[in-house]
Order: sequence, then structure tokens, then C-alpha cells
Amino acid sequence: MNSKNSKKLLSKLAPQQLEVLKRVCKGYPYKKIAEELYISLSSVKSHMVAVYRKLELTHLLNRDERMFQIRSVYCPLLQELEETLPQEQPIQESEPEIEPTPITPEEEEIINGDEKALVTYMQEPVSISGGEEKMKRKKKRTFLKFVLALIMIAFMVFGAWQAWIYVKDVPIVSSVIALINPETSAASESKTSPAVESEASSVTQPEATSIIEPIVSAIKSSLGSSEDTYEIGEWHKEDDLWFRVYEVEISDPLFIYFEIWNKSTDDIYFTWTTQQNISLTDNTGSDYAITESFRYKKENVNLPAGTRYDLKRVNYWSDPLYKENVTELLFSIEYFSRIDKATWRIPVNK
Repeated sequence: MNSKNSKKLLSKLAPQQLEVLKRVCKGYPYKKIAEELYISLSSVKSHMVAVYRKLELTHLLNRDERMFQIRSVYCPLLQELEETLPQEQPIQESEPEIEPTPITPEEEEIINGDEKALVTYMQEPVSISGGEEKMKRKKKRTFLKFVLALIMIAFMVFGAWQAWIYVKDVPIVSSVIALINPETSAASESKTSPAVESEASSVTQPEATSIIEPIVSAIKSSLGSSEDTYEIGEWHKEDDLWFRVYEVEISDPLFIYFEIWNKSTDDIYFTWTTQQNISLTDNTGSDYAITESFRYKKENVNLPAGTRYDLKRVNYWSDPLYKENVTELLFSIEYFSRIDKATWRIPVNK
């Protein structure tokens, strides 16, 4: 819509309709407009309907289109006209109110719905000449907020570091570190003098370990909660594709048997290799090596709709199994056909 036509449509508005539109451009709700102009709320809504009709906004069924026309065309035009033309006499309390034009329920619903959007859009008066200055002020405020955020982050990091220095030598915390990373604990112990050790807390290492082990187990399980973990025989289900480990032979080497079930109505074709798509670890973090015959074995699977397919087995060397504190194995598949990742827990009874 060109400026000339917009001015022509704007000139059709009655004085009170212009006054209502001016206050809408300032972000006033209808109730406040009614109080300022000493008219009823229904009159404000009636004037707004008349404004929509005269500015040819009633045909714009999309609210965003109406908001754009009012905000970007008519409000700037109103301000421009106010600056170039002599000011009209403001409406006084004694000035008779224009008889409200009846509006339809549909029009009232549109007006009521547009009120919140107009108030949101028009929190500040629309300005043409002052736009650049406002943008500069906003940029300055944004920069100051960014600097303050950096300062706060620096203080938080420094505080966390100081707290760590203070608590890392507490026996219970040391026990947690020892359980999570034994190597770090050993290195720390080698640097601690006998005199310092004798002055440590009365809580002994075995006692602290027995207290902390359940906590560490909870922490580890919470860290691993982002992926699905199943028991032997349990199905991992992703839509219509199911997968499970159904048998494990704990020997040397280890034998793990698994199968896949296509419950969809479409055939599925995929390839997988033991080296890339499956892995075996234990609760201490040790990785298990695949036997040579299975290490680079590549399988091409064409799985018809509704069928189960026995993927047979995969073999792992069981050397880490006999280390101390190994209580369970974790068998994982990753990016296996349409499955992103899933893990099966294999208890170890020595």
C-alpha cells in the first residue's frame, strides 16, 4: 500500500477515531483509552471497528497482517501528520460522545483478540527519527549485560575452584575420587607426607569407602540414565524395530547372543560390524577386546517385515573380568540399523 493511498484512508477517520488510534499506537489498552477520552469501553471498541473498516483492514483475516499495517504504516503516518499539521483541539470531558456504531460478535472477537497483540507491539511509541538513537541505547545495555555476565561467570568459576581446593582433601571426598578414578587417588597419595596422613580425620579409608560406594553407584547410574539400560532377555523397542540380548556365556572367551525383530510392515536392509557398532565394558570402565575372528566381521542383513532374525553371537576376550571390583558387564549397540544406542547389563557372580 502506497503512502498517498494510506493518507487518503487515514483522512476518512472521525476525530474520536483518530484519538483512539493515536493511543493504540502508544500501546494503551482499551480501558485506559476509554478513561482518557471519557468514553465507554464499548465506544472504544466501536471506534476501533470503524478504524478497521475505514483503513480497509477488515479484509486482512490474518492478525499479523493487521498488526503490521497498523504498526508499520498508520502509526508512523499519524506521527508524521501530527508533526507537520497544526494540532487539533483535544477532546474535552464536555465534548459529546459519538454514538457508537453497532458491531457484530465476529468483529468484537477480532478487536478483543487484537488488543493484547497491539499492546505488546506498541510498548514504546513508534518513532522514525529516534530509531537509531534507541538502537544505540539498546546496544549499550546489551553490551553492559554481557560484561556483567562475564564477570559473574568469572566469580563463579573462581569460587568453585577455591571450594574444590578446600574440600578435595576431605577424607570422604578423597574416597569418592578414589572410587571414580583410582589412578588420580594413587598419585595424590604418593605426594602426601606421613605427617599429614597421621593428622587426617578419624574416618578411615575403608569406612569412608563403605559410606561412599552407594553414593558413587547412584552418581554413575544417574550419569548413565541418558541411555536405555536393559536386563538379559529384555527388548529395546524403537518404534517397530526391537532388539535384545537373550543369552550370555561367561567363559573365556565370552559369548553374547542377540537378535532383532522387524515388527513393521516394511523390509529393512542394513549392515553392521562388530568393531563399529557394538562394544563391551564393565562397571570399572575396562573395555573388552573382540576376538580376531569377529573383530572386522561385516554382516549384511535383509530383514523382511514381521520377522525375527538371530544375529547369532559375538566373542570377547575375558581378561579384564577377573580384576577386582568387577561386578557387571555392559553390552552396548550403537547406530545399529535404526537404533541409536541401547545397553544391556550382565551381572557377574565370581
